[in-house]
Amino acid sequence: EIYTLSLHDALPISISNYSYIASEATPRVNVNTNAVNITSAGVTVCSLTGLTAGQYFVIGNISHGHGNANNSDYARTKIAVNGTEKIMAEGYLNTYWNSTNVTAMGTVTINSTSDTLTLIGSTANNNTDTTAGTSALVAIRMS
Repeated sequence: EIYTLSLHDALPISISNYSYIASEATPRVNVNTNAVNITSAGVTVCSLTGLTAGQYFVIGNISHGHGNANNSDYARTKIAVNGTEKIMAEGYLNTYWNSTNVTAMGTVTINSTSDTLTLIGSTANNNTDTTAGTSALVAIRMS
């Protein structure tokens, strides 16, 4: 037996399906525009709470600026759920007052509305002369 699908079979019956998908995928965003001093251990730059349970695609960006960068300094952007690091990205800095945007992205699971999604900035080599400028944390619910 051979079955074929027409264009009619492939199209949704109701537009309301699209509005449901769009409302579920509406991103939650937190942007921090204040300068924050970052230490090697890490500092929370911004966070999101009250997310419904589910799988999220998250993007965290920190605009790192180093006052005394050298050839072994890294700016790190981390995303954590309830304090447990889930995603990390690094950017290499090698000149005085160099700055870079470091973006971490991936998927995380939120189990309840009490979970906290945080964006954390950290550095390598105890460079305490680092600041985060404008930073953003975006969460888009996938399921």
